[in-house]
Amino acid sequence: MKYPIVYYLLCVVLVSCYNQAKKQDESQQSIYPVIVEKWGVVTEKLDPNAQHEIENWTELKLLQLELTEKPQATLGSIRQKTEILSQKTSKVSETIPETLTSNELISRLKMLYSNIKMLDTQADQDYLNEQLLKEYSEKVVQSFNQFQKQLERQVLKKDIKFEQGAE
Repeated sequence: MKYPIVYYLLCVVLVSCYNQAKKQDESQQSIYPVIVEKWGVVTEKLDPNAQHEIENWTELKLLQLELTEKPQATLGSIRQKTEILSQKTSKVSETIPETLTSNELISRLKMLYSNIKMLDTQADQDYLNEQLLKEYSEKVVQSFNQFQKQLERQVLKKDIKFEQGAE
């Protein structure tokens, strides 16, 4: 051994890097239960007219079901959940019933999709920011609720009778 000090320093650096990575991993693991706890997507009950209008819209029902199921408290399951949600949101936007198609409803779906993608992007980072993950989880919930409210408004608009000549 020509350079014992170099070998010693190399060992010290490797051990300290390992310890640092282990500490970071442990702190990251504590974030997952917080995200799952914040995953409180409760689909609001739609009024009966809107419920009747969407009863055959299978893709929307699948999206609602996926949103209500909480992911497991692991990074992989959260990433998988956001990927599935973005796919289901795309399918919902492709299958909007003709009677409900409007720019407002489409924009709410796009907002939901973009919030899901922001959550997905944040979950793919090497270092997870707990505050941003909470914020984006809440935004997903808010955007889905806004989508549902817009859906109800769209059904109400559709049911309004126009006077003759007002069309």
